[in-house]
Amino acid sequence: MIPLDTTQFHEISAIAQQEAGLHLPEAKRNFAMSRLQRRLRETGYANFAPYVRLIKEVTEAGAQERARMISALTTNVTDLFREGHHFKYLHAWLLTQSSRHPSRRFVFWSAGCSSGEEPLSIAAVCAAALGRNWSQTVSILATDIDEVALQRCRETFQSPASLQRLRERFALTLDSDCGDVGHLAQNATEKIALMRHNLLEPLPARLTFDVIFCRNVIIYFDSGSQETAQRLLLERLSGDGVLFFGHSERLLIEEQSFSLVAPTTYERTDVPQNEVAKWD
Repeated sequence: MIPLDTTQFHEISAIAQQEAGLHLPEAKRNFAMSRLQRRLRETGYANFAPYVRLIKEVTEAGAQERARMISALTTNVTDLFREGHHFKYLHAWLLTQSSRHPSRRFVFWSAGCSSGEEPLSIAAVCAAALGRNWSQTVSILATDIDEVALQRCRETFQSPASLQRLRERFALTLDSDCGDVGHLAQNATEKIALMRHNLLEPLPARLTFDVIFCRNVIIYFDSGSQETAQRLLLERLSGDGVLFFGHSERLLIEEQSFSLVAPTTYERTDVPQNEVAKWD
């Protein structure tokens, strides 16, 4: 393995912080060294010195490699119905909301969607709770900073193996059937919009969401970046919306308008005065 010295690691970690808010303390040096070995091979460099010079370049080549570096350093660990209690809560919440408001439209955001298992799981729960015509009243936005991950999303939505696993995992998580997975896959591809987005920046459009999933993403940020990301998420949550975090995450911002209603599940209890436009 090609070694990564302290100075080089600090330069890489500073760029990762600047580009994506990633927090790489000294204890992560071996992790970074291991993850970036493939980038050295693919760029043809024999050591990290020229690689660091490349990612510091204010050029198109430098920008492209910085994006590839962030992709390599990001741990894209996900699965269908990961943290199943969230999807059980979502299913019950959808049943309640659709019963109270039969014509209600629902808008979801999967923030840090990785390879697409999370938004596909959301779509399956919507299909189960709202029926075969779920896609007429649901819109899902899936975002990630990693372009490679977004391409994998497209592959996940179309993969027969993923759809078979979707049926199996759904039955295990919610103890029921998610319906026609072929029909679900077609609708999911149409209703899940993919977008590259950095959680430390506002979304490019003024949208508000009924439900936001942002799980196991901000734990890789430093404390200041975590608060920034959470504030940007909360700004986009509707007046009675639900926010799901990962099992190791919690709401860092003191907000009296949010209630912890289940493990790492927060429900908003106020109605903002200036509600932003719904996305359809």
